[in-house]
Amino acid sequence: MKPNKRQVIEIAGVLAVIASLLFVGMQLYLDTQVALGTLYQSRAESRLESLRSQYGNEAYFEDYSRSFQDGWRPGWWNDEIDDLFNRSKSSPDPLSVGFFLRRGVEHQMFVIGMDNNYYQYKNGLLEDEVWNNYRNTIKRTIERDPIIRSVYSTATTIHPDMQELVVELIGEIESEK
Repeated sequence: MKPNKRQVIEIAGVLAVIASLLFVGMQLYLDTQVALGTLYQSRAESRLESLRSQYGNEAYFEDYSRSFQDGWRPGWWNDEIDDLFNRSKSSPDPLSVGFFLRRGVEHQMFVIGMDNNYYQYKNGLLEDEVWNNYRNTIKRTIERDPIIRSVYSTATTIHPDMQELVVELIGEIESEK
């Protein structure tokens, strides 16, 4: 039986409604992804602002340097950093506690920025080529700097996917040695 014009028009209308619903659904999904990316970036910026205020506050580093003498250590401080600090004391130009603490804050800011970039990448908001450059930067910094390696390894405010990436990168570095 051959469909008449009315049936063809009804079928076309149903298909048009389905297509428009799919389009609206896809648009809602994409809008949600962009909104989540914006929210993640806002949280990252808030954490960065807090760290910037610490970084620019000399009294902050003086207080923590005194606490350091009483045995306090930041969460990212580990044996490797302790060895580096102790070796520095015997050099002609020793590094201060403040230097190490300042580096820790710098690296926390770097980690938060890269975590945000990774989140944007995972949600399709950052191109592969751009992310691969960031990934290589993270790997190089983890490889050469024990402070940033420790900050990455102990960061509790980064996305779980980023934590997995850090473990993966450290594994790559170890296997290349």
